[in-house]
Formats: sequence, structure tokens, C-alpha cells
Amino acid sequence: MAIVVLNWNGRDLTLDCLRSLEDLDYPSWEVILVDNASCDGSAQAVRDAFPRVTVLENEANLGFSEGNNRGIAHALSRGADYVLILNNDTVLGDPGFLAVLVAYLEAHRDVAAAGPLVLYPDSGRVWSAGGRLHPVLGMCSHEGKGEPARGFASREPYRVDYVPGCCMLLSRSALAKVGMFDPDYFLYFEDLDWCFRAEERGYRCVVCPVEAVYHRKSGTSGSAGSDRLSSIQAFYYARNGILFAKKNLRGARKASFLLGQFTFKLAYSLLHLEGASALADYARGIAAGLRGRNRRGGIRP
Repeated sequence: MAIVVLNWNGRDLTLDCLRSLEDLDYPSWEVILVDNASCDGSAQAVRDAFPRVTVLENEANLGFSEGNNRGIAHALSRGADYVLILNNDTVLGDPGFLAVLVAYLEAHRDVAAAGPLVLYPDSGRVWSAGGRLHPVLGMCSHEGKGEPARGFASREPYRVDYVPGCCMLLSRSALAKVGMFDPDYFLYFEDLDWCFRAEERGYRCVVCPVEAVYHRKSGTSGSAGSDRLSSIQAFYYARNGILFAKKNLRGARKASFLLGQFTFKLAYSLLHLEGASALADYARGIAAGLRGRNRRGGIRP
């Protein structure tokens, strides 16, 4: 079992995350910290505080997709049967959550990815209880957002359209068949894309409603704890919705999703953009998506 934590200039958040994992109740696991060319001393700080953590340093910011791919590849090379993708801006809630997820995957070989409940800090309310795709709206959303977590306590594990990459357990066998995250996305939609590809290969993606982690939203890429879209978020949020539709959808579903980019999703985004620069980058993202430009056509932090 390997836990992959990706970091980009989030030293203090990452140290808090790794510190919380010391309470994890699971028989055998290792942490792989992938650093995306941070300039805040993150990599050395982790080495000093957690000498047992494997630290992989990238020479450039590879984004969420490719950065995590490097950690996944390292985990698989060391024989890991399961890989947990975990955001660095999370802290552990239930120490036993990983055992619950692994047990479910062990018992259900048609499940490629499993996730838990992810909560807002100190609130008892859900940040995500799994992801849903809304083709008519041109958007995806988190189920149960803002609802009391106790309302999910009696539910059995249930199927979702995707497991958010904030906390996502992947099996080795599914990775062999589905592949890794698509690096073209850089940031956003890579989890939906991966789960969509898994479903096409006959797998299911599920949420086991155990209160696993607390998420300090957008701790490294945007406005921490808010629903505002920073410039980098705005660009990839706009571009990658179009990219996802082009890569994965067909027929009326594709047409509906693309239309939604300029109606419902646009209206939502305009209400959440963080200033004029974010608006400009949102427009750039739409243009890049329509032109079909890959990750090298985007902006980099």
C-alpha cells in the first residue's frame, strides 16, 4: 500500500497532512511525497521531519496529473497493490478509513476506485461524497456538498460518476488496464476522465461513506477554503471541460456538454471568478479548449 501526496509550495500544509497520517490504522503502508519544483523548501522540510517518507523531486511543476503519475509509477515499481492519491491540504479524520476502502476493493474486483467522505474542517459537513457528471449543465459536481456528514452514516457504499482526486484509492489491476491520469489536463477533470475511462472498461467507482479526511479547499492552487476561482484555476476549469468532452463524450451527450460550457457553466463561473485577471484567463481557457491545445498551451504557475 502506498500513499501518494503531491506538493507545490505547500510546505506547512504538507507537513500537517503527513503528521496526521502517523495516526493511520493500517498494517503496512508507505508515503511517497512528490514535489512539483517547490521554491519554499518543502522537500527538505519533509526529509527532515519524516525521514521514512520517500521524496521525489520534479524539475518543473508537472501539474496534478503528471505529478501524481510519477508517484503512482514509483509505488507500482515497489509492488504496491493499491495506491491512495491524497491531497496535501487534507488531514486525517478517521484513522481506520483506509482499511475500509481496501476491504471493499478486495471484495469487489469490478471496482477500480473507491473514495470516502471528505469533510470541511471543523464543521461536520461534507465537501464531497463523490462526483456526479451533469451533461446538460456542462459541469460536474460533488454529491452532498454542505450536507451534515451524519446523514451518510447509514448508507451502504454507492456508485458515483467519479471519485474526486482529493482522496482516491486505486487498485493496481485497474491501473494496468485503465492507465494513469491523462497529463493533458494538468489540473482539474483528470479524476473524472480516469473514472470515465475505467467505466468504459467495465469497472465501477464507488464511495464508502466513512468520514476519512478534512479538506482545506484549494490550499495550494487558489483561495484556501473558498469557492473563488484563481487565475490558474479559471484557465484549467474552462479549458478542461471542453477537453474532457472532446476526449470522452459522443453524440448528443457531447453536444449538450459543450453547449453547457457557454450557458450554465459560464454563468456559474462568472459568479465565482477572483477578479479581472481570472476572467481573462477563463476566456483564454475556453479558446485553448476550442483550439484543442494540450497542456503545453496553458499557463504554468
